[in-house]
Amino acid sequence: MRGSPAHKFGLTGADLLRITKATGQRPDEYSVLERVPRYVQQSMESALHGIGRMFPGGMRTALKFDGPDNACHFLGTGGCSLDMNTRPRFCALYPSWYVGDEIRAGALAPSSRCMAVGDSDGSKTLLYQLIGTSSAQVAHLARESDRELGKMSVQ
Repeated sequence: MRGSPAHKFGLTGADLLRITKATGQRPDEYSVLERVPRYVQQSMESALHGIGRMFPGGMRTALKFDGPDNACHFLGTGGCSLDMNTRPRFCALYPSWYVGDEIRAGALAPSSRCMAVGDSDGSKTLLYQLIGTSSAQVAHLARESDRELGKMSVQ
């Protein structure tokens, strides 16, 4: 992912464990603890219900954006170098979000930032086909994310 580091998602403790185990890298090699500007917290919480839990105490542990062109640490020439089971939950869910049991496909990215959202023309089924997942997989990841967020603290 490339883009505004101000709008990065926080990592859960489970994300850090999965990534460390899969890559052999220490968390300080691929993540950073940082303060989240208040306006970012407020704008993200108003747009994405429940995301405030990602910023306990106004802090987050986030992936480093230390690649070329301010790219994510794990972004390679073929896309993300982490497999779907290793990726941070919010990367695996992207561009969807969830509120309770409702999955909102494409909620995290306008069509100008995510080609799959634009190409899906509002169809959740087509969007998931384009990004290589399914509604069932996204629902499973949403439940896992919610469980992990319930245990979240600043790392």
